[in-house]
Amino acid sequence: MNDHDLLETYEPVLRFAKSERFFPMAVEHYLERCSILPSGPLGAAGLLFHLNEPLATFIGKLEGGQYFLRFINEPLYDADA
Repeated sequence: MNDHDLLETYEPVLRFAKSERFFPMAVEHYLERCSILPSGPLGAAGLLFHLNEPLATFIGKLEGGQYFLRFINEPLYDADA
C-alpha cells in the first residue's frame, strides 16, 4: 500500500452543522493574531520581554502557570477603548 492509498483509506471526513462558526485552521495563523496573557495579578506585565518574538516560538518555553490566549481581530486604538 503506498502513501496515496493510505491517505484515501484513512483520510478524515469532516461534517459541520449549518450554523457552525468554527472550522479547522492552521494554528500558526491563529497565533499570529493572538496575545498571550498570564492569569493573576501580574497580567501582561510578565510577558513584556517577549513583545518582538512571535508567539509560536516562545509559547512552549513559558514557565509553569496558567495563561490564556486573547484573539485580536483588529487592534484597538485609543479612541476605540
